[in-house]
Amino acid sequence: MKQIPSLGFHKQRLANLLCLLIGAVTATGFLNEESGVSETPRDKFEWNWKERKVWVERQNDPRTWNMDVFHEDLSFVTGESYKSLPIKPAITWMPTPHPEYSNWGGALSQVPLDIEDKAISSALFTWGNFRENRAMFEKPSHQRATYLNLHVLTDAENLKNKTNNYSSRNFPHVLVTGKYKTSVGDIDYVAMGLADGNSYAIIGQRIFDLNFGRTILVAPQKDGSVRFLQMDGAPKSFLKAQTHEVFRKYHHDLQADPKVIEFFCNDEAIGS
Repeated sequence: MKQIPSLGFHKQRLANLLCLLIGAVTATGFLNEESGVSETPRDKFEWNWKERKVWVERQNDPRTWNMDVFHEDLSFVTGESYKSLPIKPAITWMPTPHPEYSNWGGALSQVPLDIEDKAISSALFTWGNFRENRAMFEKPSHQRATYLNLHVLTDAENLKNKTNNYSSRNFPHVLVTGKYKTSVGDIDYVAMGLADGNSYAIIGQRIFDLNFGRTILVAPQKDGSVRFLQMDGAPKSFLKAQTHEVFRKYHHDLQADPKVIEFFCNDEAIGS
């Protein structure tokens, strides 16, 4: 049986462990840089009702579970490394056995917005190209597809007080959660990218259908409320090496948009 690469637990591999298990990132960096391109012919697979049913059956079948990785997950979560994380995930992580999988190729990167003197924390989530999620990709040769481009206004002193957590344990679906500290309260979020190409998010208590825009701007207000702005136009899919290039160009245009400037710079937003 093909095995998922060992996660390891000694200090030199702690960063990789966080990336593969929960992807806890409190500053900048990528989670997994493999291309994730499937060798299976794309035109011979469809994520349909039958495949979805098989996925559920495999979740329930102990014969499909990778118990080695499960025990590694459990050892990590019950160990000091997880307990000492400065900011815990928005959803408590309790490991569960899961079927064998590989080739997921997910990544988190930081391509920030630069708007006046605002402290804006950014997280760009992309996933790799494999046979089960081909609906996400404009071209078969593309290696990355966007499913959430998040920008949260915070306070300068809280700019690094955050966590973004990336889990591939529901492969071929992807789950991300996070928390951003602000002077008026925490911004918690959960987002999921599904193999059929659909993506959804809950930020605070607002539900977002990301099929109508994968860029979400978040601006907490001084009175303790929050404002959201969902925008379309983010690059859909691209080569892995082009990730920063295509999003720098997109964000250059985004941060010059009068609507975006007004959203982050109004007098009622924190940091004003």
